[in-house]
Amino acid sequence: QLDYQNPDEILQWFAAYEKFILHYANIARDTKAEIFAVGVELERLAKNADAFRRIIRNVRATGYAGLITYECEAWNAENIAFWDDLDFIGLNMYYAFGAEPRSESDNKFNELVAFQRQKLLLHARHAQRLGKPWIITEFGYPAHDKAISQTSAWPDRMQARDDQAQYIGFRAMEFALTHMQDQVLPQAAGIIFWKYVTTLDSYEAKNYATDFILQGKPAEKVLLRMARSGF
Repeated sequence: QLDYQNPDEILQWFAAYEKFILHYANIARDTKAEIFAVGVELERLAKNADAFRRIIRNVRATGYAGLITYECEAWNAENIAFWDDLDFIGLNMYYAFGAEPRSESDNKFNELVAFQRQKLLLHARHAQRLGKPWIITEFGYPAHDKAISQTSAWPDRMQARDDQAQYIGFRAMEFALTHMQDQVLPQAAGIIFWKYVTTLDSYEAKNYATDFILQGKPAEKVLLRMARSGF
């Protein structure tokens, strides 16, 4: 986690970061990107709300006309003080669950579904309180044997490929969303699944087996059903 205690170092970091992010805001403007994120999972630096408010203003000042969000660690969403300056609440949902259900008939699978529903309702209610729509900017499971209990662990450190674990994680989310549309979806702008890649080369090819990559894995079937059912 990036963090600085010295006020001068914080100012220096934000000056450099603002230059960086405005470069990409200009690209987003010129390419007419629909959504732009001013940051991703900067848990400690995101406490500097005024600095982020300035960045958001300056992104809008570029002439970018799309929607703007910030991608926070979902569990940290209620600690972000600058949601009111953004168009969406952005949530990267990688909640770990304390078990590894092996099938849909496993009792732990039902507990995982209930766990996912609890998190969805938590965020829906938070968005409702703020009067803001929310978007799941990242949701996914890797394909290794600790995918559900260590969801955010760096997948290239995991050796045991397990496509079933990834499938079960996505299947639980499909179950969690079923019959929850009226409770969750009115404020929800969508879900971005992590991840699809345009090419399977370099890093992606090396880590394909245990990574979050969905191409060619059973979890794709869940996404297809969800798309067809209107989620």
